[in-house]
Amino acid sequence: MIVMQPARTLFILTGLFLLYFFSFTSGATPLAPKPAEVEVTEMTLHRKNGLVEVDTTVKNLNLKPLRGLTAVYRFYSISHEPVTTQRTTIDEGDLAAGAETSIHAQLEEPARAVTVEFSAVDINGKELRVKNPGPFSIE
Repeated sequence: MIVMQPARTLFILTGLFLLYFFSFTSGATPLAPKPAEVEVTEMTLHRKNGLVEVDTTVKNLNLKPLRGLTAVYRFYSISHEPVTTQRTTIDEGDLAAGAETSIHAQLEEPARAVTVEFSAVDINGKELRVKNPGPFSIE
C-alpha cells in the first residue's frame, strides 16, 4: 500500500494540472443569444370607456416571412405582478421579411394594470423572440 501512495498523488496532481491548463486555454466562447425575430418599433396604449386602445407597429426581423402572427399583450400591476394576458390576431396573412405592420386593437381594460409587455407567436404557436418588448405604460 505504501508503494501505491506516490502513484495516487501523481495521478491527482496530473488531473489538477490538466484541469487548470484546459480551463485557461480552451478558447471556448459562450454561445451568443439568438437574434430577435420581431421588433416593436412603436406602441401606444390609451384607456377609453373600459377598454385599452392599442396601436402597435412591429417589424419582421427574420429572413423569411412570418405566418399567422398573433400579438400577445401581458398586463402588469404597479409592482410588476402579472394581471392578465390578452391576444389579438394580426389580420394580414404573411408578414414578409423586413416588412412592418400596424396592429390596432381594443382590449378589455384590466383592473390595476399600469404597464404592458409585448410578445408574439406564429401560426404554430411558437413564441418568437422580440426586440424592445417593453414595458410600455398605459396612458
